[in-house]
Amino acid sequence: MAVKRVIALEGDTVYPHEPYPHTTARVPLGHVWVEGEDPDPRHNADSHTYGPISMGLIMGKITHILWPIERIGRIGKAGWNKRTKVVEASEEEVDALYMEWESAEVPDSYTENASKR
Repeated sequence: MAVKRVIALEGDTVYPHEPYPHTTARVPLGHVWVEGEDPDPRHNADSHTYGPISMGLIMGKITHILWPIERIGRIGKAGWNKRTKVVEASEEEVDALYMEWESAEVPDSYTENASKR
């Protein structure tokens, strides 16, 4: 299990940094972009390392810090240094993504393989 901050939702555009291989990324439907606390990418595996993650992988929400004792309390935005620029998608842009997804044709090979399972 890993604890990361969700910084972008489906449809949002992210301007990631290394080691992510692209200069921009649009978060796909059903996914989020997560960022860890450590600014050093060698100590921090997050969406800059593996890209957007499926919302199905999210198990809960952290609300408080219990350790170390000097940091005990509610988690908030104060004291967090966001390193990645995010442009939030408008409602219309997200709706358009859903419309595009709903109208997409599923390849025959996919439905044939799914029926064999």
